[in-house]
Amino acid sequence: MNKLWVIITLVIAALGLSTLIVVGGGMVKGYDDKANAHSGAEVGTPWQIDPVPEGRTRVAGLVLGLPGKPQAGDATLGDALRLWSDKIEVAVVASPDEVGALEAFIDPAMLGFVAGKLVLSVQMDPLRIADFKRRAGKVDFMESTTRKFTLSAEDLESARAAPIVAAAFVPQAQLDADTVIARFGRPAQRMPGVGDSEHLLYPDKGVDVVISPKGRELIQYVAPARFEELRAPLLAARAEAAKAAASNPLSGTSPSTP
Repeated sequence: MNKLWVIITLVIAALGLSTLIVVGGGMVKGYDDKANAHSGAEVGTPWQIDPVPEGRTRVAGLVLGLPGKPQAGDATLGDALRLWSDKIEVAVVASPDEVGALEAFIDPAMLGFVAGKLVLSVQMDPLRIADFKRRAGKVDFMESTTRKFTLSAEDLESARAAPIVAAAFVPQAQLDADTVIARFGRPAQRMPGVGDSEHLLYPDKGVDVVISPKGRELIQYVAPARFEELRAPLLAARAEAAKAAASNPLSGTSPSTP
C-alpha cells in the first residue's frame, strides 16, 4: 500500500472520506521560527499556498516538509501546538494489524474565515509510535476496529520536534467544482474518485481537492515535490477500472480521460 495514503485516518472514520499520508523517519534540525505562522490569525485561507524552496509549500501557516530530507524552516508538531493549543489533540490512529500513524487533529480549525477540521500528519519513527500506543493516556474506538491512542503528556512533550509532512482540511461549507476552481485556479488534471467523487489535482501546489456531491469535501496538501505519491493511487485505480471494463464489454463502462 502506498505510504502516502494513510494520513486522514480520523477523517476516514468520522466522515467516510479517502486517505492521505504517513511516513517514518527522523527529526528536523535547524528550525527557523520565521518560516511558520506565529498565531491562529496568520494561518491563511485553505487556498493560500506559498511556495518554499526545495519543493515545499506553506499551508495553514506551516511549512510541509519532505520525509527523509529535513530542511531549516520545516514545521514541527510544536508549531501546531503553538497555533492551536486549546483545540488540538495528538494521537496515534491504528488498526489492530498496524503500528499506526501519528496525527494531530484540530476541530474546529479556522483557516482565515473558513471553518472546518484540520488533520496534520506527523513524521515519527515506528518504534516510537509503538511506545506512544503502549503509554497512551486514553484509547478510543473509532470506526470498525480502528482505535485512537491519545498521547500522554510526557510523550506529547517529547514529540514536539517531530516534523509535519502533510495536512488535510475538511471545510464545514459545501464546495463544488466551480467554487474550488475560482479559489485554487484551473486544475492540471481531474480524475474520478470513489463513487460520485472527483479529484481536482494541482501538482504545482501539492494539492488534491476531493469533491463529493453526497458527502463532505476534502482538501489534501503535500509538498509539491511529493505530489506523484498522491496521484499514483488514483492512476492505479483508474488502470484497474479500465482493465475490468475491458474484460467485461457488456458492463457499460469505459475508461475515464484525464
